Amino acid sequence: MATTSRVNLRKELSISIADYRLLTATADGNEQKTSHVASGLANLPGGRDPDAFIEWYDFATSGANAAESKRVASYIPDTYTLLYQEAHGAQTARDDTFELHRYDPTLKNAAINIALAELFPWLYNGTPDETLMVDNLLSNSDFETFSSGFTGWTEVGSPTVTAETSRVYHGVQAAKIVAGAAAGQLTQAPTVNILEVTGKGAVFKMRAYATAGSVARIRLDWDGSNFSNSSYHSGKNQWELLEVAPSVPSTATQVKVICEVAAGGTAFFDAGWLAIDPLYRYTIPASMVRGPFQVLQQATEDDINGPYYGLRNGPTQGRVLRLTGMKVLSLPTTDTGTTEIGEPHLRLLVAYAKKVLWEMLVATSASLRRAGLLENVKLAQQEVERISRQPGIRMRPMAASRGAGSWHVESSGGTRYLVFD
Repeated sequence: MATTSRVNLRKELSISIADYRLLTATADGNEQKTSHVASGLANLPGGRDPDAFIEWYDFATSGANAAESKRVASYIPDTYTLLYQEAHGAQTARDDTFELHRYDPTLKNAAINIALAELFPWLYNGTPDETLMVDNLLSNSDFETFSSGFTGWTEVGSPTVTAETSRVYHGVQAAKIVAGAAAGQLTQAPTVNILEVTGKGAVFKMRAYATAGSVARIRLDWDGSNFSNSSYHSGKNQWELLEVAPSVPSTATQVKVICEVAAGGTAFFDAGWLAIDPLYRYTIPASMVRGPFQVLQQATEDDINGPYYGLRNGPTQGRVLRLTGMKVLSLPTTDTGTTEIGEPHLRLLVAYAKKVLWEMLVATSASLRRAGLLENVKLAQQEVERISRQPGIRMRPMAASRGAGSWHVESSGGTRYLVFD
């Protein structure tokens, strides 16, 4: 799947309106943090004119001020120095890079994201979703959602918990737990009617990675003092599937899962699940606006990245479901953030973002400039229409949903559900 970063999207949009200049600082800025020095300014049109670049925008792309945008107040051609209306967060340094724009780059970023959203369904993200697992009672059990901690999980024992993106079993991240003086844990207690599940078999499985034995294990906590424990990870520098599969005891007051790392140890966890009874209804991820149009499941437990097949005999407990549908393209919030798009669709996105940018400038410009900007809007709209008619520019819509009698989609209160028949 092709992806493009926001910095490159902004570059393409800027080039399309002849407003792209990338420069490198040739000396440190002033201590007041209000200047940029770049000898390359002399080579730009008007680069030796003291009136050049006034009210333009400097957007830092590296160094301590990366992603900061400041408006130019004045220009000193003798020393190739831009002075800003307000200070950067830090003094600019030699070799820092920056873009110079006539039009506010933050507006360009906003125009790009508006275009990414409004071009749906002409352009969409068709990446399959693999966040649902059959009969799984846990939320975020693949550790894909992290914001000052893993959503849905509680940290116990004061461990250092981070999202790991290099050592991952499935998806784009795993949980890294570094235990301190005490054992470090991530725990989760899903809502379960204890009276209904007493005596039934519970299965909790989780992939773990450790480089030392007797460091990582998983546990089921029934009442705060009685536990069912898995074996420890062997410490063989690889992912291992840990499992605990007892019956729910009659004394249970809860069903709490625990990912545990022994004191002083480090381990990683990913792609886990807890099941007791079969589940027949699953919340479709909100990012999937249309669909799913196809539902497959992981063929074998030991190969999560292997083949996925149709539901010939119904869903199998613990297997990953692969849902194919149409999602709005990701809206990057940083320059390194990406969206799921490349050529030839990039041309349509740039043309639409250009139209949005001119419309935004119309709303904020003096009346003397509006006529020219309105003409730019008109020309950009014509470009959008022309490009969109070219073969292969619009993405082909996905086929109508057909569950072959094994599943269907329901909606309730704005939430959509996948239901197994």
